[in-house]
Amino acid sequence: MAIPIELLALLAKRCRAGFIWTVFYDPAFYQRYPEKLATFSSPEIGELEGFNYRVHRHHYGEALDWNGFCGGAQPYGHWLEREHILGALSHFGLSRQASFTTENVHATALQVMAMRDEKTA
Repeated sequence: MAIPIELLALLAKRCRAGFIWTVFYDPAFYQRYPEKLATFSSPEIGELEGFNYRVHRHHYGEALDWNGFCGGAQPYGHWLEREHILGALSHFGLSRQASFTTENVHATALQVMAMRDEKTA
């Protein structure tokens, strides 16, 4: 996603519940696999409707030449950090959450089920 924080805000504002599976920028993963950092630019700080976040631009590079899916419609994607994904969902209204992470050879992924609090539904 080029602007993932905006998607999270729109989902949270329009849905009572949702399931998201996404990769995220995981500093612990990149400590173990520092060679994978070469595809990232320096982090950028952003703000949307009072929520502050940090994104890491991931350049798809050679993966764009693959026959399969490499991650997005642009030559890059912005990867949020786990805390910013969960924080954004909560900030924008989906505060009841259950989540877990998995790791593969490419990145760490987050699976999260988020729901609007019944009092604000």
